Amino acid sequence: MGFSKMHNVSFVQLHIILIARFIMILLLTHYFFSHCRLLVQKHLNKYLSLMKVLKYFVKHPSKLIEIHNELLFYNENISKTICTLARYCSYDSRKRLNYEQVMDKIFA
Repeated sequence: MGFSKMHNVSFVQLHIILIARFIMILLLTHYFFSHCRLLVQKHLNKYLSLMKVLKYFVKHPSKLIEIHNELLFYNENISKTICTLARYCSYDSRKRLNYEQVMDKIFA
């Protein structure tokens, strides 16, 4: 989210920038990530990485609108944009459990 790239601004501007970025993180995690994570896990049996999804949305902000529309009009079929998100933002295959699998194991 560019927290390390702060330039010299006034206190008020810095405060507004930080609040805006925290609101963006909140929206991305609670709306986009949580719904996409469930769809990808249901249809493709993969786990999305929160960090990779956030990086993907920062690099491709236009995809937010596409995914928002696809989540609104979801009809039991996974779309091309969500498949692309799963392709680039899933955990890599490895022997140890990833964060999602550990949480599922603890709370299941």
